[in-house]
Amino acid sequence: LSNFTARNPQLELDGANQADVLGRWRERHYELNKLSELQGRKHSWEVKSGCHFSCMELGKGVQIVSSSAGTNTNIQLCTANTIACDKVMSTYDFATQLCKRYQQKVTGLSGVGMQIAPSVEDPDRSCRVACQDTFIRHRFYLVNGEQGHFPFGTRCNHNESNRYCINGKCLHFGNDGTPVNDSYNTLPNVRIKRNAEIRRSKRHFEYFAPINITEHISQEFIDSLIASIDFSRATGENNIILEEHIDLRNPVYVDP
Repeated sequence: LSNFTARNPQLELDGANQADVLGRWRERHYELNKLSELQGRKHSWEVKSGCHFSCMELGKGVQIVSSSAGTNTNIQLCTANTIACDKVMSTYDFATQLCKRYQQKVTGLSGVGMQIAPSVEDPDRSCRVACQDTFIRHRFYLVNGEQGHFPFGTRCNHNESNRYCINGKCLHFGNDGTPVNDSYNTLPNVRIKRNAEIRRSKRHFEYFAPINITEHISQEFIDSLIASIDFSRATGENNIILEEHIDLRNPVYVDP
């Protein structure tokens, strides 16, 4: 299974101490990620499929591999020798193309779509298309189900390298191109509550701190992804569009 634990670093808010704590936290975060990559590289891999590229800007190709002993299968990033794309799409282009189709079914959508940042509650949110509200431009609605997923290999966390979407999951890939068993997802610029005893110099001052999410990826979870991945699905143009796909009950607000 895939699960995560959110941790909030304890930060002092005076300038010197805050910088020191943040520096040590980032160094520790880097060390943990490197350790996880080393722990995850237990196999040498043999390629079992072609390298499939979904024509997404800044994206990667994906292929299926198995361990040399034949005991494990996995997903691996790759670079396709031949790219058969009429157009390489940005996440904005892909999302807007889908949201324009939903606009014809759902009242109140502007037709604009985008990729929004992950959150503590939903660290995979950046692998789902969000459609904009017509009247409140900083309000978006996520598209539920597979039809709302960005294509496999889409870059999903631009604050960390080697994070790409696979079937709606934002996975961290190691140096060997396979998902890291244990990884640490940094969500910067997440608003947290300040200590009530800390005086604010300005009333409008907002404090942001990085959130560290520990993720665990099991072989069972990888197997389920491999079983469900559809390399023939890239643009989503043939997906069935239904009104109930739009999650109107849980709008997401982004900074205007």
